[in-house]
Amino acid sequence: MALFNILSSVIVGLVSLFTVPIFSRMLEQGDYGLTGVYTAWVQIFSVIIGLQVSGSIGSAYANLKESEQDSYQLSVLALALLSFGITMVLVFFFLAPLSDALEMSSSMVICAVVQSFGTSVIGVFNKRYVFKKQAQANLLLSVAVSVSSSVLAMILVVIRPGGIAPYLAWALGFAIPPTLIGLCVSMQLALKAKAVIRVRYWVFCLRITLPIILHGLSGVVLAQMGRIGIQHEYGDAMAGVYSIAITVESVLVALFNALNSAFVPFMYDDLAERTHHSVKMAHFWNYFVLFTGATFAYLMLGAEAVKVLSPSDYWGAIEVVPFLIVGAYFMFLYSFPVNYEFYAMRTASVGIGTLLAAIVNVILVMILVPAYGLLGAAVATMVAYLFLFLFHFLIARFFLGDGNYPASAFFGGMVAVLFMAALSCLLQDHAVIRWVIALVILVTLAYRLIRVRTIF
Repeated sequence: MALFNILSSVIVGLVSLFTVPIFSRMLEQGDYGLTGVYTAWVQIFSVIIGLQVSGSIGSAYANLKESEQDSYQLSVLALALLSFGITMVLVFFFLAPLSDALEMSSSMVICAVVQSFGTSVIGVFNKRYVFKKQAQANLLLSVAVSVSSSVLAMILVVIRPGGIAPYLAWALGFAIPPTLIGLCVSMQLALKAKAVIRVRYWVFCLRITLPIILHGLSGVVLAQMGRIGIQHEYGDAMAGVYSIAITVESVLVALFNALNSAFVPFMYDDLAERTHHSVKMAHFWNYFVLFTGATFAYLMLGAEAVKVLSPSDYWGAIEVVPFLIVGAYFMFLYSFPVNYEFYAMRTASVGIGTLLAAIVNVILVMILVPAYGLLGAAVATMVAYLFLFLFHFLIARFFLGDGNYPASAFFGGMVAVLFMAALSCLLQDHAVIRWVIALVILVTLAYRLIRVRTIF
């Protein structure tokens, strides 16, 4: 079951990855850069419009009866729909100034809002299927949205109905499928005889998600501020180059998201002492070694990933990829204390930490991007994620009493990844050596997986 949940995230990531070389060649560099900035704003709007209601699904399963789950999920979907309606009214009233502020056309802004709603709905059903242990349904839904969006975007970019701009055709392609599919599965849930909308569930939901909204919004700013800062300072074309670097990093982020989503149920069982201490530590070390080793290997292959994904106009992204990959590893490290904070239902610190990290990132982007360009944006993001890990580690360890996993593992992994990042930079012109190192690491990981016969 965990394998199917991981597989759904991996396939979605691979579909996105395989389409990058296509879109980076179908679109002009400036148009491709604009699609990257559009994606950043979609993620921001998704947090605001969706109210992070999907983040409450796990808590609902832990605290409400099984008979209440369908009604709860339908209720939070109705809450997200209400939020979407209010947002659309506001967007239409302030469309012109909003378009100017976001440096996107009015049509792109509307597409972004619509896609954000669809994405939020899909997120609810992804969580529903995970906690109902319907991994195959989660896989089918995720793949259907990902594949249909990519295919429709390609078709629309080629035919450009009504002579619309290529970047708008791309945006329509990615906005329509999640919205239509999300509405279809929502209607299916609404037609269940025992599923009813209850306002009291909105109160339950918002008590959990209001702090998470701040966390989610700050998290998106943290992840995307570099790209937005590059566009503002250097224009759409340079934002396209940085988008390629983010795409390369996103492969590791997708692996992290897949593994983390599958690991959390194991972690919560371990924390609730439903398993023996030795089992808890085995789960941790299996996960930790797997992801750390994967990060080592990916650092060695980052330059080739850029070259495979894009034409030579984008290869300026190579120098910043190691910094973004290290930032992704810090994200992995911070997930352990954050997962504990969610388990303890102490989510206020989650929002505060991410907000502070986002502020650190914004300040560093403002300082470093004008002086150092792409490199400045990547370093700003990496440092902000390091701050985020240290903040949550200190909160969980010293204020919430989380001593479940050894600090030596976290800081040892950090030092090792920084060393491998430096080595990848030193060996940038020696591809064969890097490939050999990556191969040795991957073979070792594969042997270990075969020996222990489990991911966790």
